[in-house]
Amino acid sequence: MATFLLVYDRARGELLELTNLGESEDERDSIAFLRQEREEQYQDMDTIEVVVLLADSEDALRVTHARYFHSTSELGRALVEQ
Repeated sequence: MATFLLVYDRARGELLELTNLGESEDERDSIAFLRQEREEQYQDMDTIEVVVLLADSEDALRVTHARYFHSTSELGRALVEQ
């Protein structure tokens, strides 16, 4: 499984950063450091989410966590079409 760091602006509905941090479990310290660094960078902005997620691939991540990649209107249309 790959580890991904996402920085998302809820107010704008925009993904600001998507970083594939790889599959190595040995990189946990650097992943934690990078997440903390981003959280500090955006600490004064209440609408920013910094998340670390695991997925088989970026394509899988785009399906399982679609809200980070599509606007609310796009997500709404997809629900109506089902």
